[in-house]
Amino acid sequence: MNLYDQGKVDSTFGILSSCINDDQPFRKTTRNTKAEIYRLYALSAVLLDKPDDARSGIEHLLRYRPYYRNDFHRDDLVEFRRIVTDFTVQPKIVLGVKYFMDFPEFSIEKNLTSHSNSYVPEITFSSESGWGIVLENSFSKNLYAGIGLNILYMDLMYRGSPLPFQEEFSYNIPLRYLETPLFVNYKLRIGKKLIPHLQAGLIGRYPVTSEVARLKSSEYGGYYMVNDYGNLAVFMENYEYLDFSLGGGVKYSFKKSCLDLNIISFPFHFNHNALKNINTFDDLPQSEAFVHADEIILLEIKKRLRIELCYKYYLNFKAF
Repeated sequence: MNLYDQGKVDSTFGILSSCINDDQPFRKTTRNTKAEIYRLYALSAVLLDKPDDARSGIEHLLRYRPYYRNDFHRDDLVEFRRIVTDFTVQPKIVLGVKYFMDFPEFSIEKNLTSHSNSYVPEITFSSESGWGIVLENSFSKNLYAGIGLNILYMDLMYRGSPLPFQEEFSYNIPLRYLETPLFVNYKLRIGKKLIPHLQAGLIGRYPVTSEVARLKSSEYGGYYMVNDYGNLAVFMENYEYLDFSLGGGVKYSFKKSCLDLNIISFPFHFNHNALKNINTFDDLPQSEAFVHADEIILLEIKKRLRIELCYKYYLNFKAF
């Protein structure tokens, strides 16, 4: 029989207080032992009419046994149970891995060519997908923020200016980007298996090495040079460096993990390219390397929708 079962509540509370405050040995104990120490500490505090200590003990108990309210001990006091049910336990630190697909709508804002044949420029195919990791931290029972790291794979097919001795020609444009999303989520409800939420954030997007050369102009910024039967210089109007994201989703929660489905749009873009103001090939400064390309295009993304599925694991919990 321990001291608590023998009715020696003062002694129990004093010994457990010393145990908790003795940091080094206490850290080395197992999670189950820590949970039981905090449980007995909180029960003793309830009997000694120490409500603040009781709440503190229960708050720590719920970090190690987040679902304790579903499995009370038979000898748990009524007041102890009431305090437990007053808390809302949520995942604190969460680590996840995700896969996503994008559905963009491209517009060719500018197309300049050194050839005289008439043509209609067209994006004939586009595909965007990627994967990433995410780390989240809860600040309240409804609010949490996260940061991630994504690899985005984009593949385009562009049919543009006919080359000499060819009626038409299509360019394959494989692009790769590193993304760093930063977001805040708000849970619309808690304590259920299905948890809907809203999301807003910023996403940085940076080009990385791909199958096509990435070059830089001092005036017009970075661009891609696709070398095939002809040379195509590809500029992006509003895609690279920074985007605003807005969306939401639903989470299906398990005990220590969850599946998270999100739908995200990118309604505002912060990046613009001065090439939009150029009207003819002759207006380009001859000092730029890309003026020797057979064709120069400026692509703009009018709309973009992202659907992502993420598996997340709860590293620890916090009681609010």
